[in-house]
Amino acid sequence: MGASIEALRADLDAIRNQKPLISNAKSMEYYNSLQVIYAERRVISATGDFALASNMIAGNNNLRSGPRLELL
Repeated sequence: MGASIEALRADLDAIRNQKPLISNAKSMEYYNSLQVIYAERRVISATGDFALASNMIAGNNNLRSGPRLELL
């Protein structure tokens, strides 16, 4: 548990000091999966690798369009 608390403190310090967050590969894949889930039109990639998005959409066709705003 100590390592996770230290990671949270490092993230909080980065946010407070307006510095980039340092993330491991597992965390980045999680952040990128959120981008795929909530994207309305586009998913971007600095490297042109869209394998994660393609695999997620292949496994769940509902991800082809992002969540739409609903007015009640």
